[in-house]
Amino acid sequence: MAKSYRLEVLHRLRTLLRGITLDAGFDHDLSENVFCGRALFGDSDPIPMVSILESTKVDGGVAAGYNDEMRKGLWPLIVQGWVENDLINPTDPAYNLMADVEAMLGRVLTASANTGNPTYPEAYMLGTGNSGKGYLIAGISFGPGVVSPPREQISTNAFFFLPVYITLAEKLGQPYYTV
Repeated sequence: MAKSYRLEVLHRLRTLLRGITLDAGFDHDLSENVFCGRALFGDSDPIPMVSILESTKVDGGVAAGYNDEMRKGLWPLIVQGWVENDLINPTDPAYNLMADVEAMLGRVLTASANTGNPTYPEAYMLGTGNSGKGYLIAGISFGPGVVSPPREQISTNAFFFLPVYITLAEKLGQPYYTV
């Protein structure tokens, strides 16, 4: 079965964020606690945890090529994370989890100033693109995030929202990822 190009991007982003572990030098372990497209959580769900959601903001992109068959545009996502509450300073843990997420996302765009080679080749631009040609994405930017204490009828735990903008280069009519 063919896989959507955008779904492949989400899955690689989820895999990247699951690399946030204590063994990798981070302050949190998200190895089993990163979800895609999930907005509803309950008290039985693991903490800390992160969910990658698609923003409702749409970018039409810029068309190029013969008959405008190519499109380059921003795909706005939201990374949301929840933490155990600190009774004295409820948002402190959320800032720390968001920092871990930002540090890991930074690996997607970090390259040597001297050589231009990726500092983290396995993470750079989320890896290779269709048929192993080029990179999966054309760019990424993120932040600034927003941290919130627990809110009645919203969340019993402190949480953060971090906007993430993935730059995609797509050929119209070919929405699938090919190995």
